Amino acid sequence: MARKTRSKKQDKDKDKPDETPVKPDGLALAVRGVFSATQEDDVPIAKAVSQFRKIWDRCSVDPDEAPERRRRFFDAFIRYLRLPLIFQPRNEYVDRCLKTCCKFAASFFQELKDNKEKVDDDEPLELPEFMEWFLNWLLDHHGVSERF
Repeated sequence: MARKTRSKKQDKDKDKPDETPVKPDGLALAVRGVFSATQEDDVPIAKAVSQFRKIWDRCSVDPDEAPERRRRFFDAFIRYLRLPLIFQPRNEYVDRCLKTCCKFAASFFQELKDNKEKVDDDEPLELPEFMEWFLNWLLDHHGVSERF
């Protein structure tokens, strides 16, 4: 069986952001795939965070559909985050999922920091959309153990 080889154009294009929007029916599947990959030790957390960011960014490509797609991304993200939260006892796979989620959420702080340099210091900054949703969800569900 012949091996597929990558062309130089494919290698060059892999560093460019993918500007094709995520199909609505494939969004939850893509999020689930990243959560599944985070459980494996050979997948670095930084790579999983990068994959989440790519999916989020692809949800934002079409300005007309971006709010709905980003909300659907968040809903899928929370659906798959709930699973490790109810696992007892905690194990290394659950810890990797939780670390990945936290680092992904924290990645929006870098975006906020970059934008702060462009904004007047007297103006209060708004949290990025994902961060606001995530923090509100955490506050609403902080005492929940097995209600999911």
